Amino acid sequence: MIKCKAYLVPVVMVTAYMFFWNAPKINFTDPWYEAFSIVNAATKTPNTFLRQKLLEKGGKELKDLCRKYPYHARVHYLLGCYFEYIGQYDSAIVQAGEAVRLGSGAVVNQVDGLAEQLRLSATAKKASLDKQ
Repeated sequence: MIKCKAYLVPVVMVTAYMFFWNAPKINFTDPWYEAFSIVNAATKTPNTFLRQKLLEKGGKELKDLCRKYPYHARVHYLLGCYFEYIGQYDSAIVQAGEAVRLGSGAVVNQVDGLAEQLRLSATAKKASLDKQ
């Protein structure tokens, strides 16, 4: 009986180790941050062809996520940032306005202030283009 207990602890430890070793990986990042990281990588890429491809890929993913999560303010804000970067200021203003509308009154993960700044920035850039 005593010999059986001596082997119990190592068997349990090896079994637990094997279980956790083969456990599936858990993804802790949100898909909209992963999509926006592609857009952010494009802003730092000197190669124009690669920059255009990364922007198209990141923008497509953000648009798909915006359709998938229509009531998530952070997705609309990040899509607005993407539109501002590529120069589509009207779309950036619309997405920032939607982010302000959806995110107003939030206590956790406040995005309405950032979205309002984005809307003002895109409006100012659009106004400066109209003057030229």
